[in-house]
Amino acid sequence: TTTGETDNWNAIFGGDGFQPLVDPDNTNVIYALSQRGNLGKSVNDGASFFSAMSGISSSDRKNWDTPIAFDPADSQTLYYGANRLYKTTNAAGNWSVISPDLTDGPYEGNLTFGTIISISVSPLNSDVIFVGTDDGNLWTTENGGAFWSNVSASLPNRWVTSVLADPNDVNTVYATYSGYRFGENLGHVFKSENSGATWDDITGNIPDIPINDIVKDSYGNLFVATDVGVVASLDQGNSWNVLAANLPSVPVTDLHIHQGSEYLYAATYGRSSYKINIAENILGPTNQDLQTTIALFPNPAQDTVVISFQHQAENIAVTIYDALGRKMMHKTIPAVLNKASLDISVLPKGLYYVGLDIAGAGTTKKLIKK
Repeated sequence: TTTGETDNWNAIFGGDGFQPLVDPDNTNVIYALSQRGNLGKSVNDGASFFSAMSGISSSDRKNWDTPIAFDPADSQTLYYGANRLYKTTNAAGNWSVISPDLTDGPYEGNLTFGTIISISVSPLNSDVIFVGTDDGNLWTTENGGAFWSNVSASLPNRWVTSVLADPNDVNTVYATYSGYRFGENLGHVFKSENSGATWDDITGNIPDIPINDIVKDSYGNLFVATDVGVVASLDQGNSWNVLAANLPSVPVTDLHIHQGSEYLYAATYGRSSYKINIAENILGPTNQDLQTTIALFPNPAQDTVVISFQHQAENIAVTIYDALGRKMMHKTIPAVLNKASLDISVLPKGLYYVGLDIAGAGTTKKLIKK
């Protein structure tokens, strides 16, 4: 859709339909793929396409769902994953190889092909790139491809379905995996804070299901696409909850966050696309002035939490949401000497968001119930 309307979809490229990219600086420019890495480019909003494969070797192995990615700092620079990584600096006018074969392939069969399936370029440093393959390899370069390091030694030998360079920390990266454990204690979501030198399994309470994608919003929250829907973590991966409202229990293949509107978009297999406003439906509205002058203590709290503030008010309207944005409590409580006490003993242990309305100003604060 070029209008954003939900009833205005048009087919613009052939094949089974794979990973499209829209130039963030010129929305008339669209890149689209069909199976086995056939890349086309449109400069007229999808009305027509021409081949954008110049420089990409026909003998290179390409996945059925070949990945492409923008450099977040330059829309003229893109990356294309075969069994080697390609780079263009002139909007796919021509491509150059910037890596050796990053797989252990080729392979026979129809599960593992020896191809790159995920690419992530750091928004903070374009020379830092992470690449995942369908045979369990995860590579990184810190100098734009001049030298590559394999950082997958302690990770599962499964499809690296997604890699994510953290938007706020150049040394932090996330990796997700497909596959079931077959009795093995293997995770599906991993995090490294040292560019892949060591990894922590942050799968936590996510069920034993394939993970297809991972994104991180401007609040620091993580969202992963699974074979049965979307799960979210609002505490850096310490715990996960299902985002189930109006979303069918089907494979979600891709996630995208529109940073301007804070909408999270989810693409499903066979059940169309969905969106949810993160700020309004998960976090709630924020008033920056009130945010800096209000406090909850103790935090973590057990049975009672005290709300202190600087605004003059006789009463405070309090609404508590759980990690999925569901309303758990709503009360109006009296304020005495710029303080109010709230009984939270009925709430289960976990992370909550406390929506506060004080003298017409609103904000949301995090609260941990222990």
